[in-house]
Amino acid sequence: MREVYSKLLSLGKKGEWSLEKISALLDATGNPQRQFKAIIVGGTNGKGSITAMVAAILKEAGFKVGAYYSPHVDFFGERIQVDGERISDEDIERIYGMLEPHIREIGDVSIFEAVTAIAFHKFAEEMVDYAVLEVGMGGRLDATNAADAIVSVVATVDLEHTQMLGDTVEKIAWEKAGILRPKGTLVTMEEKPEALKILQKECAGKRAEMRRVGADARIEKVRCTDSENVWRITTRKGAYEAKLRLLGEHQGRNAACAVLAAEALKEDAIGKGEIERGLARAFIPARLEVVSRKPLVIMDAAHNPAAMAVLAKSLKLFKYGRMILVTGMMADKDIAGNMKAIAPLAKKVIINKPKLKRAAEPEAVAKEARKYCEDVEIIADVAESKRKALSIAGENDLVLFAGSIYMLGEARGTDVLVDS
Repeated sequence: MREVYSKLLSLGKKGEWSLEKISALLDATGNPQRQFKAIIVGGTNGKGSITAMVAAILKEAGFKVGAYYSPHVDFFGERIQVDGERISDEDIERIYGMLEPHIREIGDVSIFEAVTAIAFHKFAEEMVDYAVLEVGMGGRLDATNAADAIVSVVATVDLEHTQMLGDTVEKIAWEKAGILRPKGTLVTMEEKPEALKILQKECAGKRAEMRRVGADARIEKVRCTDSENVWRITTRKGAYEAKLRLLGEHQGRNAACAVLAAEALKEDAIGKGEIERGLARAFIPARLEVVSRKPLVIMDAAHNPAAMAVLAKSLKLFKYGRMILVTGMMADKDIAGNMKAIAPLAKKVIINKPKLKRAAEPEAVAKEARKYCEDVEIIADVAESKRKALSIAGENDLVLFAGSIYMLGEARGTDVLVDS
């Protein structure tokens, strides 16, 4: 299996920003993406949770469901799942072996494009009814968009990947709306007028329907604590009691997106019971995940300022003494914005450096952290930074791991990291 990881890593990042390579690879191998119905889930934040929720709802309704996530936290196989079971190492090796000659012939195929092709072939082999696909970056030119979505989700729109997607919310909204198909359905919880205007324009141009959290789904908080998360979601079809396994107020909005997406499929098998049971079982790691209680250890995949702000708000649900922040980031992220959002809450910040080429230098992160916290320490090795934080934490303290999902995977020590 290590040999396959090495081969995937050797493919590197996406060079040409287009769908040409993934389309050529799929054409050469039988176009597996045409053998299932696809729901594509994009947006700046929330897309992983929404993907998990929609997939769980569909499974509860009796459908065979593929789910595609990026990146993974614990195991590489988390990226490609069928009915909640991750793909085996043997299947990854086998499918990649089939793809490899075509990858060499096409040339310059990226790791994300190759992994997406593996997912599509796995889903076709398993004869899934639906595949729920989390967008990697943007939408219009993301490899997942080689599938033909019948429902598209653009959860939120914030500034991210500006070098590729554009330097304004409007430009990024346009890129993300590229997953919408003519006469399809677009689901969103975005509220910013400048982003909504673009999404509405794209819907009008494609004669597509838009369903919005707020306008088409009303959410009411029932209970939101450090251990319970219950919401009432009301749509034109009825009311649902969403008892979520995932914590945090933001998950109420994510759940409403998932409900609207599920309803948009217009499947008789998807009713109130299926939706409620699916929302209750849906889980994705490192989303306000409580790893332990004494001391309180939380891991969260927040890696942009908007997500960090949501995380900071969510921490109010918990009672703790001091907060020790353990963080490591990628160099292409908004380090200043991330630290501004989360570092003021910390009594101590420990900065590490994940073992990836594009990881930020710890001193660059420390420079920003010191603007908000006096006690900042650099421990470059992720495992050692984890040991240090846990060794100094009191029983009532909080140790928060956030900043890069790759860093979280390394801190958990469960699998090889793959940079895509």
